[in-house]
Amino acid sequence: MPRLIPRPYAAPTPYRITVLRMDPEAPTQNQQAKDVGKAILSGSAFSTMHRLHWLIIFLSLVVTIAAWRITSSQIQEKAANTYERETSKILDLVLERMQRYEDALWAGAIHINAIGGDIQYRDWKRYAEAVSIERKYPGINGIGVVHYVAPDRLHSYLTAQRVDRPSYRIHPDHDKQGFWPISYIIPEKGNEKAVGLDMAHESNRYAAAQLARDTGEARITGPITLVQDEQHTPGFLFFVPFYRSSTAPLNVEERRETFVGLIYAPFVVNNLVDGVLSRELRSITFSISDGSEEIFNEDAIAEHEFDNDPLFQSSSEIELYGRTWTFRFRSSKEFRRDLSSDQPMTILIGGILVDLLLLMLFVLISRNNRRNAHNAQMLLQAQKKVERANEELSHFNYRTSHDLVAPLKTIRGYVDLAKYQIEDKDIEGISDCLSRIGKQASRLEKLVEDLLNLCRIENQDSPPEAIDPHEIFDFVSSTLQSLWEEKGVQVTFENHLQAPFYAESVRVRQIMENLVSNGIKYSDPQKSERWVKVSFTPVREGWIRLEVADNGIGIPDESRDKVYEMFYRAGNNSEFGSGLGNYLVKKHVSSLNGTIDYRSSPQGTTFHVDIPAKMTGR
Repeated sequence: MPRLIPRPYAAPTPYRITVLRMDPEAPTQNQQAKDVGKAILSGSAFSTMHRLHWLIIFLSLVVTIAAWRITSSQIQEKAANTYERETSKILDLVLERMQRYEDALWAGAIHINAIGGDIQYRDWKRYAEAVSIERKYPGINGIGVVHYVAPDRLHSYLTAQRVDRPSYRIHPDHDKQGFWPISYIIPEKGNEKAVGLDMAHESNRYAAAQLARDTGEARITGPITLVQDEQHTPGFLFFVPFYRSSTAPLNVEERRETFVGLIYAPFVVNNLVDGVLSRELRSITFSISDGSEEIFNEDAIAEHEFDNDPLFQSSSEIELYGRTWTFRFRSSKEFRRDLSSDQPMTILIGGILVDLLLLMLFVLISRNNRRNAHNAQMLLQAQKKVERANEELSHFNYRTSHDLVAPLKTIRGYVDLAKYQIEDKDIEGISDCLSRIGKQASRLEKLVEDLLNLCRIENQDSPPEAIDPHEIFDFVSSTLQSLWEEKGVQVTFENHLQAPFYAESVRVRQIMENLVSNGIKYSDPQKSERWVKVSFTPVREGWIRLEVADNGIGIPDESRDKVYEMFYRAGNNSEFGSGLGNYLVKKHVSSLNGTIDYRSSPQGTTFHVDIPAKMTGR
């Protein structure tokens, strides 16, 4: 049994209805529209124009359009040159900065060769700090040394490293022959996780390290995630080899024989780009891919400058230390703003203004006629709306007055009757009167509630929110449970949606509440089992369906056009309600841009409400 949730009482908000009345003596808008239409169709203004005038206007327009197109073409050419210059600048800066990084790594290798072919931790730290890499080489995460350690030298290597750093260890384990650990990296702060990391544990690192050793050239890895990068963004390592030989080895065999290790630098691609290419100095955004893997995408970073329809976009490939990087460029909103020019539009508008001076009289007459025709049409439509509103309001006032007064008169009658029964001490009669007074008060309360809902319906728009179908049914059931228990109706609910959906919850709840309430009220007392079934189902992409089915008395075919009218009640039985339920449902469905339909027979009625709704994806 669903949980009952008491609803707090909210004081009704005062509403004012303004009645618009048309002056019956004023000329009709239909006649005004006909007069204006005749003036437009007469073409009298065109008959006064000489052919020479038309020729002058035509030639003036040709000159204006030609000047506008030439100027636009020049601006487009300028924009293309600027775009080409900026993309070339980006590529040149990347290549130049990578060359500077390479020079810094080779300087480290030369330094090691100059002091005997290898270097200890303290000496490397002094050297790296003297280089001032953070100041001179922005974008670099550090500079370090990777040693190649043969299995038979592992013990002596670890002993030597642990002289200054007792906790030093090689990690992680792998099945490769030999070890390629990071012996030192400066600065140490922020790079602690990298110390002792074995290049052989991961294919991209291992392949680039071997390639640098065998070629004697600088090499970078494929895309990797640095162990010290807490953001886990794409990065790479830059290697240059150094050897025991004082002269450069001539072939692969010599290089492998004399190989000592690598000078290396780790890079986070985002930091590299920030260090090389300040975003504030560019109006071009770009992304970088290494093979099929994207390692940088500025569009995700500079989202506010992303241009869905860029003026220019292109791609370039560069061979970079054994890898192929693909740069994809696109102009940004800033580029569009910087290169926008009013000159072509000024020429175009200036030329058109010259033509307009020649046609001023015709334009003024034409514009006046069009404005009058438009105003006449708007007034005609406004009159129809007012007449329709007045008609609805008159019907509304009559029915409301009748439906409000009827219960009050009945209550007064029962109060007078109760007075006599009190004098006669007729307890049973008094109880019956009070019961009937209560029913009439409930009917009056329901009518007032529906009238307030009707007044609020146009002004209760709220932003869509996530709706759990079970929660909204629980709310409705807490409101209507006593009604369906009184009527002996079984109400069931099924939800076939995979997740909550976004819509205006107040409107969806009132739609369900009114349809379920009608299903209960119009149940068939002749049937032994009476039920109302409520369900949510997906119907198509972006749409859901609320279905409320019952096995009640059904809706007569002749009432199909009246079901959604104000104050309509099937069978005219006042016990069934105020007659505003389906009218409110139709209003809510329209406000949600949905659709409503039903099918009915003596065996029952099924309402289908289709609502556009976005699923939450949970």
